[in-house]
Amino acid sequence: MTSQRKLSSQLCACGCGKPTPIATKTDRRRGQKPGQPVRFIAGHNQGTGAGLLCNVPQNPAPMEITALSLSAMREEPDADVAQRLDSRVRDLERQHRRSFVELGLICNEMDDRSLWSELVNPETGNFFQSFGSWLMDAAQVSSSNAYRAMKVLKQITDIPVADLQEMSRANVMIVAQLSSKVRQDPQVIAAAKSQTETGFYQTLEANYPDQHIESSPRMDLKPSRSARKMIDEALRAAGVLYGVEGREAQLEAICSYFMDGDCEMEEYQGMKNRRAYEIASEHKGMRLVNGHVEAHTHSIA
Repeated sequence: MTSQRKLSSQLCACGCGKPTPIATKTDRRRGQKPGQPVRFIAGHNQGTGAGLLCNVPQNPAPMEITALSLSAMREEPDADVAQRLDSRVRDLERQHRRSFVELGLICNEMDDRSLWSELVNPETGNFFQSFGSWLMDAAQVSSSNAYRAMKVLKQITDIPVADLQEMSRANVMIVAQLSSKVRQDPQVIAAAKSQTETGFYQTLEANYPDQHIESSPRMDLKPSRSARKMIDEALRAAGVLYGVEGREAQLEAICSYFMDGDCEMEEYQGMKNRRAYEIASEHKGMRLVNGHVEAHTHSIA
């Protein structure tokens, strides 16, 4: 991970591949500090214009499809429109694949170098006080993905970023569970790039059953606004109190704390919640209602 971050901080962010100069003075607007590489070579942060300066071929930015552009395309031959829309979907797919890894790279860099402290919180007018507060403001929708990506990239520093960016998010997370020897296998990397999550699982189970890969079934929760506020606060508290990063890990910590806690129900005094639950589950056709075991038509799973 260290070598990857060092490379990204020393090469021009426009993608030309050339090293950037060292800043000689502080420029908070550009995030520059004396003695550290700047993000861009002068003039290279102006979109595709950088390509002309760098003599690097640049593809024009793909046109965003809107209702207006679709309406205009209806006057064009169907074959041409099909090609354009197909190309745009493939562009979006590539962006989606690359965004997960890029998000992790950026956030690890922001966290490791405390770059968030150089930015002003628009809500308070003061500099951000923590990485978490910056991330929640900058990536309100994708903050949980950011924590996942950060964790995964720190686990798989032995795989080139370019390879990871060709994998789906699900497959990147699967690769992180593999041993170093297996995940560095060119055939495994190729499968992670080309196969769906299900297909990749099947390949690994067939060829590497000893890896014991854990699946990640989707969990759909739709809490009310007030419940979401309480959940978010509890997750942040778990992160601070237990030093746990990532919303999934924070939720797991909270659930683990509950399961290992003392049961408050009268029937199970002196037991942990885990044991109380096991006993209650053994009463087939029974369930707990307001702290009491009552008859029920279904077994507790």
